[in-house]
Amino acid sequence: LRWCNDAERSFGGSAPLEAVPPVHFEVGLLDEASLAKFVESDNSTKFPSSSLSYTVSNNNQLTVPVHIVSDVKKLLRMVFRINSTASTSINPKLQKERISLAFDALRSLNALTERLESQKKVREDHLDREGVQYSIGQVVQHTYDRWRGVVFGWHRRTNDDDEEEGSKAVTSLTKKDYSSQLAEDQKGQNDIEYTMVIDIGDSHLLGGKRRSNQDTGHPIALQSDLEPVRDETLARVRSHWIENHFERFDASRNRFVPNDHLTFLYPDVYDATQDFNKHDTTTSINEEISKERQHVETQARQIFVGVVTLAEKLLRCILDETSCPTSRGMDVLASYQERLE
Repeated sequence: LRWCNDAERSFGGSAPLEAVPPVHFEVGLLDEASLAKFVESDNSTKFPSSSLSYTVSNNNQLTVPVHIVSDVKKLLRMVFRINSTASTSINPKLQKERISLAFDALRSLNALTERLESQKKVREDHLDREGVQYSIGQVVQHTYDRWRGVVFGWHRRTNDDDEEEGSKAVTSLTKKDYSSQLAEDQKGQNDIEYTMVIDIGDSHLLGGKRRSNQDTGHPIALQSDLEPVRDETLARVRSHWIENHFERFDASRNRFVPNDHLTFLYPDVYDATQDFNKHDTTTSINEEISKERQHVETQARQIFVGVVTLAEKLLRCILDETSCPTSRGMDVLASYQERLE
C-alpha cells in the first residue's frame, strides 16, 4: 500500500498500467469459504474494495483486471478483506506461500516504477503543444501518397533525426538531391512527426519511402506532408490496430476517441463525454463497425436500385427503336438487350 500511495502522489491515481495483465488468484492463495462469502456480500452490499471489476470461475479462480495505479490499491485491499475473514486456521506451508507471493508482488510493483517514470516523462514532453496541428485520434491524409491514417502519437524532431535524414541524402554528381535544402527551407513545418495507424485499404500506397517509428513499427509522417480528412466516409479508417489504441469512433466530431493510455501520454481535450472507467474497448469498436456496416448496406441497396432503374431505362430505349433487333441485323443492340434483360 505504501508503493500505491507513493505512485498515486508521483503519477496520479489514473496513471495507466498498460503492460499489466489481469491478475489471477486460485483457491489456496485465497480462502475458498471467504471468497464465496465475499462474492455474496459484494452482490448485496457493495463493499468499497469491490469497486474493481472481477470474475470468479467455476473452479473458484478470481480474475481481476488492473488498468490504473489506483486499481492496485483496490486489489490489495480486496485480497486482504477476503483472507482476513477466514474462519479456519492457515496451514503454515500455505502461509509461507502467501508471504512469498506478497514479496513477488512487491518486486513486480517496484519494476513498474521505472515504467511509470518513463510514462510520466513522455507525458511531460507532450504538455507543450505549440506548433502541433493534429491531435491523437484525428484522421489525416498524406498530401502526396494519399494514404489515410489515424494519429496515435507525435514527437518533436531532434538533431539525431536530422542527422539520420542527412545520412540518406544522395551525393552523386549525376543524382543531385535537393531534398536537404528543401528540408532546411521547411524546417519550421517539419519539427513535428506523427505516428499513424494506416487504413488497411491504403497500405499499398506507402511505397518504398516508408519511414517507421522505431518503437512501434508504425509509419511516421512530417506535419507538412499531412492534411485533415473532413469527409465522414473517408474518416472511418479500418485497421485491426484501431481497437488497441482507441475506444470508439466519434461521428459527431469525425475522429477516434483515444484510450486511457494515450490520453495519459498525450494530454489534450478529447471527448468530454468519455467514460474513463469504461474499459470494454472491443465492444465499443464493434458497435461502431456494426453501425458502419448498416450504413454501407443502405448505400449498397441504393446503388443496386439505381443500377436496376438505369438498366430498365436503357432497355426501354432499345425497345422504342425496335422490338426485335436480331431480325433486323442490329447485333450490337441485340447484345445490349440480352445483357440488360
